Amino acid sequence: MRTSTTLVLAIVVSLLASPASAQIVVTAGKVTHTVEAATAIATLPSAWGNPKYGKNPLPKPAIEGNVWYVIRGRSANGDTQVRSLDSGSFWIELDGKKITPKAATSFQPDETSIMRSVQVPPGGSQAWVAFFQVPTGATGVKLMMTDFVGGTRKIVASAPLPTATPGAAP
Repeated sequence: MRTSTTLVLAIVVSLLASPASAQIVVTAGKVTHTVEAATAIATLPSAWGNPKYGKNPLPKPAIEGNVWYVIRGRSANGDTQVRSLDSGSFWIELDGKKITPKAATSFQPDETSIMRSVQVPPGGSQAWVAFFQVPTGATGVKLMMTDFVGGTRKIVASAPLPTATPGAAP
């Protein structure tokens, strides 16, 4: 028991020590977002595929000169209404340019993909994932967020992200 606890603790510490997986917490209106991992990777591996689309989807490389920037997080809804996180809820800003989430269809998890809309109940929280393509080695990358209140969609928060350089295995 002690050995397995030590192993789990070592894995958690190593993940938290990685600059690509440092947690970022941002509050946007009554919703608190925790970015749990931001990973730059050249090719989405088959193992990340949604089984709904086949057992072994082909790996999906980013377009030439880019990397996939995969951001995983969890949002907690402190409001009394359901909030929906979707493809308009998050984007990346780089050198003043807006980069919207990409549809990597066979890699989009059903309940956590912002491309499919993630529902966060009042007082609840929900995991999410977003896929972007950014230039390899990009610095100054920021995750932008809205207030998730239908109709207004104003920018209320941003969070700096690690350099978009592939490195650590997913």
